[in-house]
Amino acid sequence: MRLPPEVVAAGDMVLELTKERGMFFLDNVPPENVAAQIDRGVMIGAGRREDSAEVGRGYSGRTMPW
Repeated sequence: MRLPPEVVAAGDMVLELTKERGMFFLDNVPPENVAAQIDRGVMIGAGRREDSAEVGRGYSGRTMPW
């Protein structure tokens, strides 16, 4: 699903503000975009998908429970 440009811009603005303030940013992370979201600075993945979590753990080198 593609989001409207205004929604993407708003999310980007909030992400930058959370980085400046040392906060974590939550966003959707389906398996096909986990690496891109991590590279972008997303620290918490929404969606409760184990397959996304496994991809994220592999990409970031983390192990369970995170």
